[in-house]
Amino acid sequence: MSRYDYIRLPHYDTRGVMMRKDSELAGLDAISPDDLTGKPVIISNQEMVKNEIAGWLGGNQRALNVVATFNLFFNAKLMVEENVGYLLTLDHLYHESEDSMICFRPLKPELAIRSNIIWKKYKLFPKFIEVFLEILNNEINRLPR
Repeated sequence: MSRYDYIRLPHYDTRGVMMRKDSELAGLDAISPDDLTGKPVIISNQEMVKNEIAGWLGGNQRALNVVATFNLFFNAKLMVEENVGYLLTLDHLYHESEDSMICFRPLKPELAIRSNIIWKKYKLFPKFIEVFLEILNNEINRLPR
């Protein structure tokens, strides 16, 4: 983070599993490490995310049957829809509608994270981005602590 400036967002997001509603695990209220044993898993290609998941698994990411990694959430969501596997992701990246074929279940034990908006230090932005960051900072600072 020393090479970046950032704004810490005020809320926590929950990690969990996105899956098809007709999948074996969809009937569970939450997903444990044992539930994912032997199941095909799709995971972010980011090292930080892999490390968080490894910690949740008790330090052994190799326990997962990773069938795909992704950089773009939309592509991973398409893989879930095509029944490629179970997607380890964040809760609020996708709004689940009633007629959607996919659903989200939180991890158990819970794995909550705080998100940041990050950019390289000393970056010169167009005026509209500067205004956006200023408005965002003001709104975050107005929230109760």
